[in-house]
Amino acid sequence: MAIARFLLGVLDRQPDLTVHDELVNGEPGLVATDSHDRTLAVVTLVTTGSGAIRNVWAVRNPEKLHLWGPGPRGAQR
Repeated sequence: MAIARFLLGVLDRQPDLTVHDELVNGEPGLVATDSHDRTLAVVTLVTTGSGAIRNVWAVRNPEKLHLWGPGPRGAQR
């Protein structure tokens, strides 16, 4: 629940943020973009067998995010 509250807080602080569900390294993930379709973050969630979130992996380094630049959403990269 704390992770969900944190993510909702991020959306409150950056209203132009859009979050897309996409494959990240072959696994379900989230890609956050701004109103100019610039990728700001790529996030994957590792869950337990019961569905609880065990780890959150987020990439915000612009040098690593260039592969996630503007383009069709939903494509594996």
